[in-house]
Amino acid sequence: MKKLTIAALITGSLVATSAYAEDFLNLQNTDKKAIKVEQADFGAYKVLAGHKLVSKSIANPDAIVGEHGEQAIVKSDVVSDKLTEGALVKNIFNGTVSTVSGNINVLLEEGQSAKAIASQLGLKVEKVFSNTGIVVFDAKNHDVLSMYKAIKQLDGVKAARIEVRSSLHEAR
Repeated sequence: MKKLTIAALITGSLVATSAYAEDFLNLQNTDKKAIKVEQADFGAYKVLAGHKLVSKSIANPDAIVGEHGEQAIVKSDVVSDKLTEGALVKNIFNGTVSTVSGNINVLLEEGQSAKAIASQLGLKVEKVFSNTGIVVFDAKNHDVLSMYKAIKQLDGVKAARIEVRSSLHEAR
């Protein structure tokens, strides 16, 4: 009886393995379709120009194109060519929608002055993390995207990132 059970298990595993191999080979031979990925405006984010967040309670149900927590994403008649605090952006990889905080996080080379860069570009220094070279610039009253590009061009800047508000964990 034990030998019969072992033989049945071996036969079953061989059939399953051959079926898997056949499926795998068929998968390899199918036409490969190109995956279309949107072009990002900065980092992994695409600016959603012409959209804004409003409270769901006052939003016209016909105008709602998406939701962001307790707020609704609606199409706006006013399209701004500037990226400012609160502007909507979409992650091109996972499709999540977030808002821009208006801050730019910068990693400076050793010996670079955050105050000198801030005065050169007309920005405020929000926070300096001592002995790390990390600086947070407040660009809320400026076009954040153009400030980001200007900062990246400066000598002594290793990296820069536009700060995007996003939830790290979603409730299930």
